[in-house]
Amino acid sequence: MGAAMAAPFALFRVSFRAIKRILTGEILNRIDLEIAGGLGTASLLLKRERNSGNRYVVLVVRAAWVYYYLFELEEFDRFIEAADEIRASLSCSHIAGCNTKTRPSYSYGSRRRGTAAHRY
Repeated sequence: MGAAMAAPFALFRVSFRAIKRILTGEILNRIDLEIAGGLGTASLLLKRERNSGNRYVVLVVRAAWVYYYLFELEEFDRFIEAADEIRASLSCSHIAGCNTKTRPSYSYGSRRRGTAAHRY
């Protein structure tokens, strides 16, 4: 099998494993947040694989659709750091000279679009 054929199969294996981990595993903790004016729920689930004992976090968003995202613990830590940075920028986004730090992108293939003072 050539390299061109191996890539789709590798992606399928990774995707299938992620789906399996999202749908299985022991829930250790769960936090539900009401979103969209009460029309939806965002849930964070701390889960553990039954075989290996590895822990991970699943974000589940239920509104007009259902969306699942699997975080490894390191990814979740970076996500929380980014959320904390956004929260900090809320209080200083209109203040000249506000000291916001720019961090590298934490997502796959996306780029960070500047600091809190940057308008999109």
